[in-house]
Amino acid sequence: MSGTPWGAAQSAADRLGITLEEYIQRVEGGEKWCVGCRAWQPVDDFGPDSTRSDGRQHTCRAGRVARSKRAKT
Repeated sequence: MSGTPWGAAQSAADRLGITLEEYIQRVEGGEKWCVGCRAWQPVDDFGPDSTRSDGRQHTCRAGRVARSKRAKT
């Protein structure tokens, strides 16, 4: 079932420990989970990535900056 959009959404919700309904509500509300910040961020904070199904990077801009700073220390 994870090969379908519905299954992918269910898998993502399970990974985050939230219900499918809450996940869909957040996504439809213009949010995306940032794997760098480990928090929901506005989808506009994510750069483009044509290789991903949603067309956005997996880490928000602020998360990438923070990760870069941590890597330099």
